[in-house]
Amino acid sequence: MLQIDLDGKWKFRKTGDSDWLDGQVPGSVMSDLLRCGRIKDPFYRDNEKEALQMASYDYEYKRNLRRQRGKVRDHSKARFL
Repeated sequence: MLQIDLDGKWKFRKTGDSDWLDGQVPGSVMSDLLRCGRIKDPFYRDNEKEALQMASYDYEYKRNLRRQRGKVRDHSKARFL
């Protein structure tokens, strides 16, 4: 089985949005939103309400992977453990 290192630059966005933001994997959506300035510190005063609202949306992450020539076919399956 071929193993591919998933370290590197990740992007994330709220599903349906057009802007991709820098994300960190492993990590969490809340940490990424806080790091990018999209939410205020949820542990300060009433900021938790805003964080809970943002948590109700779906988010997606992406990262470009380079195919190793000769080791991966055009239609390969990926399994994440």
